[in-house]
Amino acid sequence: MRTLKANIPLDKEASRDALGGQPPAFVGRGGVWVTAFGAIGEVQVPPGETAIVDNFHFVAMEEGASYTLRTVGGLKSTLFGGEGLVAEIRGPARLWLQTRPIVSLVDTLLPLLKRHLIK
Repeated sequence: MRTLKANIPLDKEASRDALGGQPPAFVGRGGVWVTAFGAIGEVQVPPGETAIVDNFHFVAMEEGASYTLRTVGGLKSTLFGGEGLVAEIRGPARLWLQTRPIVSLVDTLLPLLKRHLIK
């Protein structure tokens, strides 16, 4: 018998971005469908080492992985560049990362949408 417990935060706005607030957690045995832009790659972080992951590339990590969120750059780069949040994940840990950030898809589709919606 497969069992899967989903722990989805009530505040969906706080968990909208990966690692923003309390991310959704799935615990137990079973399957979970995950979507991402680009390919999803598995990364092993050895004990005693740290991986720094941009929040736009983060997809998932195993339960119990230890991480700290921090900002990169100044307030100007965070506000105008759309960046600025990374996770420092300490090993041992197993992560899944997407190869392309979703903002790349938006940048690709936006001109097409504007062309077809604004006439």
